[in-house]
Amino acid sequence: MDQQKITEQAGQLASKAAKVGGQAKERATVIAGEVVHRAGPIAGQARTKAADLAHKAGPVAAHGVHTTASKLDQLTRGKYSDRIKSASTTLEHLLDRDSQHDNGVDAAETSNDTERSNGTKPKSGS
Repeated sequence: MDQQKITEQAGQLASKAAKVGGQAKERATVIAGEVVHRAGPIAGQARTKAADLAHKAGPVAAHGVHTTASKLDQLTRGKYSDRIKSASTTLEHLLDRDSQHDNGVDAAETSNDTERSNGTKPKSGS
């Protein structure tokens, strides 16, 4: 084969490849649009379920903190009782803040209330 014929065949093949590539791109765009359309409601459901699970996890974690603090206080025979209570109360409020926030209590107010009940001064700017 001569050089010109090879060049012509390469050009024809490139043209066919471009046409097939364009068709593949169009089909991929259509399929991607369908996937996005179908995934939207599923993503919304996942977001709702994740929020529900996170909302439930806070109080459970707060209970775990309380239980752990009680055991630590028992193991240290009350030597660090004030510190353990202070830290655990703060953690419990932080973990349980979602349910308190739903009841109209602001997390900053809860933190200040915790500090007041522990005999410490609330942080400025809160």
